[in-house]
Amino acid sequence: MSKIYDIPIMYRIVRSLITKVLYLYYDEIIVTGKENIPSNGGYIFAPNHRNALMDALAVVLITPKQKSTSFLARSDIFKNKYAAQFLRFSKIMPAFRIRDGFENLGKNNDVFEECVELLEANQALCIMPEGNQELEHKVRPLVKGIFRVAFSVQQRNKTEHPLQIVPVGFDYGDIVKFGKHLIINIGKPIDVSTYNKAYNENPPKALNEIKGKLKQRLEKLTLHIDSELNYDTILATIDYSHLNILHKNKIKPTTIAAYETRKQLADWLCDIEKEQPELLKELSESTLKYKKALDKNHIQYRNVNQIKSGKTLFFNSLLLTISFPFALVGFVLNAVPFFAPEWIRKLMKVEFEGFFSSIQFVLGLILFPIFYLAQSFLICNLLSVTLLYTPFLLVTHLISGILYFKYYSTFKCTIASIRVKLLPKKELKKLKSLCEEISSKLALLTFQ
Repeated sequence: MSKIYDIPIMYRIVRSLITKVLYLYYDEIIVTGKENIPSNGGYIFAPNHRNALMDALAVVLITPKQKSTSFLARSDIFKNKYAAQFLRFSKIMPAFRIRDGFENLGKNNDVFEECVELLEANQALCIMPEGNQELEHKVRPLVKGIFRVAFSVQQRNKTEHPLQIVPVGFDYGDIVKFGKHLIINIGKPIDVSTYNKAYNENPPKALNEIKGKLKQRLEKLTLHIDSELNYDTILATIDYSHLNILHKNKIKPTTIAAYETRKQLADWLCDIEKEQPELLKELSESTLKYKKALDKNHIQYRNVNQIKSGKTLFFNSLLLTISFPFALVGFVLNAVPFFAPEWIRKLMKVEFEGFFSSIQFVLGLILFPIFYLAQSFLICNLLSVTLLYTPFLLVTHLISGILYFKYYSTFKCTIASIRVKLLPKKELKKLKSLCEEISSKLALLTFQ
């Protein structure tokens, strides 16, 4: 039987394909801290977990080409024989829990041996240290499993390189929709060997120490809103105010600048809540009023922050009109694979939003090639031309799909901007005033 960490040619091909598809799925992928991935020895990736399969694919994306990353997942998804074979090919191993039957816990020993073997072979392992996933922008308490594996492997380590735990933080432009951004922040690794002495003397204490260190680093690598009482207020406030802050500081609103501003705001507001919770009360009231006004007018906050001039809207509308025939072709060629994954997902009655994009991504991987090939063959038959034109038609399908999506995004933004322009002056003035009120109260909090 082949080793879980082997990298056969078929795996390399699939990995390369998925990497390319991810760059099509996301409008922008930003990776920071790539230099923190150890160049020698095995290591464990420890990412925050909000987006099911997409989190794992993001880890595969940052794995060096000469290495493979294996994963641990709950054992109940391995019950089907064919699913188990596919998961094995994908380098996913089962982790058995008490709920899977006490008699199955012994099987974890074999899985653990594989983990030790792949790490000693200088490959990578990925364990989600939060244990499960949630939608909130929050690093949840970490479970002990990853640290038990790490200490056990380190103490049996037969290589000269100490085992490292590499924290990874994700930020998604949207947890469901494609065409948004993905930021992958790779933090400084934690050297497990530095905790060995403490672990030998007092295992629970050492576990808590390294667990605290990893949680602290993860919180710095992603948007972390450490609040129960005011979570919604803080999230809404950073959404509504970060673009204003960038504008006032004359900072270009790039994806990374917006993320860093949002994170700084979240960290700061959480500190305010802990030190002077009463100061957030008025801010909460203003945020709620602004949200109600936006909902009432069916307007998104970014459209109020970035109102386009009449001249810009005219040229955008003219461009959309001229390019409509090309967009229509793109729609006809791509409508089914574009929208079918969402339709199928709804038919599946999947309720947890954190699974939506993963299901749609996998369905898209299947549907796009099938429909592109079917439509290419159909076009060749209708035009009575040789099938040698198929590669050209496949590329045409892909390009037309990308152009259609850009057209659709521009169309939606233009319509939203026009709707803001058409708002009664009194209503628009009220929205701007409420937005400014939030910014003013934020400024006042700064000087408290």
